Amino acid sequence: MLWYLIDAEDNTFCTVFGKNILQLPANRNKPIAIGEQVSFFYQGTKYDGIVIDEDDDRDPLDIKMNQLAKERSKEFAKLKSTQAANSNVPANKKRKLDSSVFYGNVPKTRNAVSKKKEDNEKPKMSEEEKTRKRIFELNKKEAENRNNLAILLKSQESKKSKVPDDDDDWSAETDNSSMDSDIQDQRARDSEARKEKNDILRNIRETDLDADENSDSKRTSNECDGPSRSKSPTKEELMKQIELMRKQLESKDSKSNGSDRKKRDESGGTKTSPLKDDKIESSERDSLDMHSDKDDKAVGSERESQNLLSDNDNSINEKPSKGNDDVEFFASEEDYSNLEHQLYGPSDDTTELCHGIFIKKNDLTSALTGSTNVNHLLRRMMVGVFNPAEIQSCTVTGQSWHAGGSEACSLKPEPLHPKALQAIVDFSNNVAEKKKWQKKGLEKARPIFAVKLTEIKKSFEKKKSQKKD
Repeated sequence: MLWYLIDAEDNTFCTVFGKNILQLPANRNKPIAIGEQVSFFYQGTKYDGIVIDEDDDRDPLDIKMNQLAKERSKEFAKLKSTQAANSNVPANKKRKLDSSVFYGNVPKTRNAVSKKKEDNEKPKMSEEEKTRKRIFELNKKEAENRNNLAILLKSQESKKSKVPDDDDDWSAETDNSSMDSDIQDQRARDSEARKEKNDILRNIRETDLDADENSDSKRTSNECDGPSRSKSPTKEELMKQIELMRKQLESKDSKSNGSDRKKRDESGGTKTSPLKDDKIESSERDSLDMHSDKDDKAVGSERESQNLLSDNDNSINEKPSKGNDDVEFFASEEDYSNLEHQLYGPSDDTTELCHGIFIKKNDLTSALTGSTNVNHLLRRMMVGVFNPAEIQSCTVTGQSWHAGGSEACSLKPEPLHPKALQAIVDFSNNVAEKKKWQKKGLEKARPIFAVKLTEIKKSFEKKKSQKKD
């Protein structure tokens, strides 16, 4: 289909798509020709006009349409001035009369198909994004004000360092006074911008604190493992929640005469307690809070590491659950005791992810603060659990992907530690439940682990080659 430029009967030009044009009955079996009288529809209204030009692209027709409209408007203006000059109306009444005389329709450009505005096409920003953008603009404005103030102070010092002549004493004093007033104005603008930003941040903290208080009042002692509804709790609120849950565990242990505590010590598995999950969630939310500064983020990361290093007395360990898509573990620990060299052991840089599985603190913090879904969390945690130097000849399942005969069978690679993989999956699913993400079973997580394992091997080989060079 082509685009057509049409001169309508009301002295306007417009570009019309071919399917919106109706030909006369005598010309319907023929293609639309230039100079042909046609009818067309624009916004549900029928118009008549003459075809001026045609093209596959609409842009050249729009340019030509604007040029023709300008030329026609000039012709109308000349006609109007000529009629006003030839009239016998006195000069003091010509303007009033001319404003009421109608000399024809002034040409206007219009499009056959209305275009959507760019503002409507863009997705609407949330209140959080608007606040973040506003704070960014205020920070930028504050930096500009400080820069301008520094320039003014520097120019004032340079002028003071110069020794003026006797004839220039008065001008120098006036320059200094004007410079002082400029500096005061710049400082006032800087303080206003800083005050506005502080007001916005204070309002955000107050609303977040109110939301935390409402969610804490609705939460009961039996709903500790439910997802938190607060957006960004303060440090004091987090410490209160942790202390409350500790007291609840202590009260349960005292009522059961320590039997619950012994069961937790004797049981094995990978699922962590609601207390540990709540600590991880609170530290993650604290580090992800968009209104916290760099010091708050550093404190959040340190507190997260301390929470993860808490005693196993606060963890309820269960055996890993097997879904329909999960693979079975080895029958006993002896089957994978020879795979312990793949994992990081206990040290100052690691924390216990579950019973017997350790992860690097920095990698765990990075995974919790930088992940947006379960896939990201699985990939990031895998780096902190497995030692790259010990898994260069491993595959996820222990099956070789190389084709071959007896040689390929004899070079069977080691599988990745299955208990560690299950621990990563269970921990990620616990976080996903809190964050309302989609969960992943071990079978569906295998391709993710396989891709990440390849990346780890390549990165290790690259670093190794660089050290040799």
